[in-house]
Amino acid sequence: MKIAILSDIHGNDTALKAILMEIDKLGVDKILFLGDYVGYYYSPDIIYNLIKDYDKELIKGNHELLLEQAIDNHERALAIQKKYGSGIEYAKKTLSAEQINYLIKLPEKKELKIDGLKILMCHGSPWYVAEYIYPDALEARKQQCLETDADFVFIGHAHRSFIYEQGNKVLVNVGSVGQNRSVGGIASWGLLDTEKKICVIKESCYDIEPLIRQINEIDPDQKYLTNVLRRENKRANSMNELKTILITRCAGDISQSIAKILKMEYQDIKIIGCDTHDKHAGHFIFDNCYVVPDAQAKDYMKAVEKLVNQYKPDVIIPMSEAELRFFYKNKIFEISGVHLIMPNSESFRVGDDKSLTQEFLKKNDLPHAWTIKVSDGRPQEFPCILKDVSGRGSKQIEIIREADFDKYKDSGSQFIFQEYLLPDNEEYTCGLFRSKTGEIRTMIINRELSYGYTGYGELVNNKLISDLLKLIAEKLDLVGSINVQLRLTNKKGPVVFEINPRFSSTVFFRHVLGFKDVIWTINDFFGKPLGEYNPVEPGAKIYKGWQEYILYADGKKSTIDNTEFKMSVS
Repeated sequence: MKIAILSDIHGNDTALKAILMEIDKLGVDKILFLGDYVGYYYSPDIIYNLIKDYDKELIKGNHELLLEQAIDNHERALAIQKKYGSGIEYAKKTLSAEQINYLIKLPEKKELKIDGLKILMCHGSPWYVAEYIYPDALEARKQQCLETDADFVFIGHAHRSFIYEQGNKVLVNVGSVGQNRSVGGIASWGLLDTEKKICVIKESCYDIEPLIRQINEIDPDQKYLTNVLRRENKRANSMNELKTILITRCAGDISQSIAKILKMEYQDIKIIGCDTHDKHAGHFIFDNCYVVPDAQAKDYMKAVEKLVNQYKPDVIIPMSEAELRFFYKNKIFEISGVHLIMPNSESFRVGDDKSLTQEFLKKNDLPHAWTIKVSDGRPQEFPCILKDVSGRGSKQIEIIREADFDKYKDSGSQFIFQEYLLPDNEEYTCGLFRSKTGEIRTMIINRELSYGYTGYGELVNNKLISDLLKLIAEKLDLVGSINVQLRLTNKKGPVVFEINPRFSSTVFFRHVLGFKDVIWTINDFFGKPLGEYNPVEPGAKIYKGWQEYILYADGKKSTIDNTEFKMSVS
């Protein structure tokens, strides 16, 4: 079950609507409201109507207590208005007596049991509705909040989000919907997956200007109400401002290439990596590397979230296909409020399943290779290709001849037979980037494989391939960077055999040759100019080599310079 947890709406209907749109898209089953529906801003009646039809649990916050105090006490009402603005007065005016009575009679906390999970809903703390538990609160205070038999304790009131874990118990401050005090224009909330026992902090952007116009009309002297909405986002908003990036699958060649690109371009940037083991050369490239469970393990999200909360990266770049599959399947696009840099969902759906790739091409009248599941019978012709239906790039493929059919016919539904495209020397790996505004950039490399990787390649211009890539980008409504693999056939021209919905294993080569898709993707995510595209002249050749690394018992590291053949020690 998916459960959304919202707190401190404060009459801000625009912020709430932004969250409810996302909640509806995600198929959330239930909403927990932690109080403060009223106060500060002016649309509590709209709030009441927006949430009334959802499956929900509610408690009250300190502003419902203020509403109760202001009902029949004019002097107290004036004092509240002077301190907090006219939000409580608007609640008195716009809500019916029945609605007001409902809100003020809500409990201050509530215990639930959902899918075997024990949940405690509070507003401020488990013992006081108006206590502030901030992200930097003393650890002893956070631990005190978990002195309960609940698996998850949800709080709000501080208007600043965080997640704190102790053993198997989790304390989550979901922040504020209507008045985020960390950054303006972003509504903060929580999303709990009861099956996986994982909670993440979500953030939904909304337009603050209509509310600011209301404030200027109703509470022109309450400058705080405006200033908090305009509070500057201190996070990075372009590549030039990035301080920390988390890259997963740091044992892999693509992740290490991305880390080298970032280190080469931005010397002060901190790169954190994680993978399922620690026996890899990432230790020589990343600032810190950590071991996390496999993406299929139940503790995977907890481990990654712990790193996110520890290092507070500006963005996360997931690089293993298993992780990408997990994130797309579960519609996870951010972790603890930090966004994942991934291509759009349709590009992943089409690229992750090689049968769907060919169906997509066929549906859009683009050249395609015949493809059949091994479990569906004999291939159309021999020789043909046998490959896994998902992932793996150009690794783990076999050329199947008719004499070999009986050997492979029971490989299972996870494998497909695919047309063997000729000639062999006309294989291309192509970088394809498209921005949110529709700008398309491509790079085409005629390559030769070595052990499943591009061992050699030459940069080329080819209008037929370039035009095909642009059509693919448009049909996918691509946002981000993907890798397209094809062969230039004699009969059908360029035919795509794979679309890999991630950065390529040649990402470092491409960057040096001018195709800086890592930088463009991050800048585009932040809505900043991409940067110019100045590729080198066609004819440039690339060669994949090997690098030796040594880690000594005392912690010192050595590498060999592959051009001057000198050892460096650090």
